[in-house]
Amino acid sequence: MKHLTAIVFVGILLFFACFSAQGQTSGGDATAKLVFFRASDDGGRAYSLTSQNQELVKLKKGEKFEQTLAPGTYYYMADPSTKQVFRIDLVAGQTVYVKASRNGSFFDGQPTLQISTAQEFQQSMAAAD
Repeated sequence: MKHLTAIVFVGILLFFACFSAQGQTSGGDATAKLVFFRASDDGGRAYSLTSQNQELVKLKKGEKFEQTLAPGTYYYMADPSTKQVFRIDLVAGQTVYVKASRNGSFFDGQPTLQISTAQEFQQSMAAAD
């Protein structure tokens, strides 16, 4: 009788484990991916990529920074000194590429963020290697 109870108990545990695993795989699409990158030919110092007054990374030439986030609206700055806010609305299952670059000339340009493409990202990362 003890063996039958143990088998039933293990069966119930396996059933719930399978059920919860199915929920996790379908929930994996409930996130979005945000990929920030900077071209290797973009001169100047590293950009302090910030969100909600928190520095996320110092983005140097030829580098990337990735985040996996819940869908929603997010705000970023390429550098807090610019006070230019970049707003992005993310949708589940989406991958968005954001290029950090300098608008204007090397001496008087400001770091900015702008939507980019997967192709531009791949070309930029290939040039950095």
